[in-house]
Amino acid sequence: MRSEIDQAQAAIEALEILVQVYARERTELTERLKGHLDANKDNLTQRLKEATEQHTKALGNEAQALRNFERQKDLARKGVDSKQAWELAQLKWTQALNEKNAWEAVVGRNQAEINANSQGILLDGYCGTPYAQQRMDELDMRSTEARAKLTQEQTRRDALQRELTLIQRVNWRTLKWLIAILVGTAVGILIYLLDNYKFINHPDELKAAFFWTFMSLLIVAVAALGCISPIYRRVRERFALSINVRLTCAALSAPLEGRTKDISLHGCGIRFDQPVPELSGALSLHFKDIGSTEAREVRRAEGRDVFFELVNVPEATENALFARLFLDPAHGGWQPLCGMR
Repeated sequence: MRSEIDQAQAAIEALEILVQVYARERTELTERLKGHLDANKDNLTQRLKEATEQHTKALGNEAQALRNFERQKDLARKGVDSKQAWELAQLKWTQALNEKNAWEAVVGRNQAEINANSQGILLDGYCGTPYAQQRMDELDMRSTEARAKLTQEQTRRDALQRELTLIQRVNWRTLKWLIAILVGTAVGILIYLLDNYKFINHPDELKAAFFWTFMSLLIVAVAALGCISPIYRRVRERFALSINVRLTCAALSAPLEGRTKDISLHGCGIRFDQPVPELSGALSLHFKDIGSTEAREVRRAEGRDVFFELVNVPEATENALFARLFLDPAHGGWQPLCGMR
């Protein structure tokens, strides 16, 4: 029992360390992502400022080039200036328009990058930060799984500790009266010996009195030892009983039917009617005419044989199972269950 508690405690400590590692790594990734986003925001803001200034300048240049083009156009129509001057003004206006449109596109792109950066999304092709976000999502998932296993192991350890406390508990309610009988009998014998055998003097009577007194003391002593010795662990008895069982699980589209190969108060082995896929999430076993309880898969063999540990057994189900195993004369033959399921 203590070795099982030590194993559960070691598993708990390992899972606690794993959860801490996940939390620390996620914190580092969060800080790295935040640092890069902050630096990227400053860079994008500066670029947006420069692009806006250039765009404003390009707007002025384009407006001036357009006015020059319109003036040269009028002059060319009136014959005041040459057609070549008009075409040159048109070319300069086209260049200024293209430059304005280019800077307008740069401003729009920088603004879009700033908006995306505020949401933790990068559009500049930086590969480390998207990986950091993906890694954080993965760490969140693994941390949740580790915490669920940690809670399960803590529940198992607490159950083992309660069982150990029950096994090692001293039955003081009975032991105190047995000790009183032992002490009273010993004091009575001592008084009789010191009183010069006043009541019984014949040797045969003395032998009979001492014999029966010794036998009484022996019985009381054995009873007293029974109060402080470990209680017989009936939870370890395993019975070869065939009981109809139905397994339900979130990972299963429909319940699986089977029959127990062996069963105890703490676990059971079940042979199902079909191969059992990988199980995840909360498991529930319903025993026909007994009741339902939560369970944890321990191991499996040959695809159809799966062994479970019964956890958080309701009192009604536990009482019905106890009655079926130990009070039902219809079955026989049991073997001790070695180790935890």
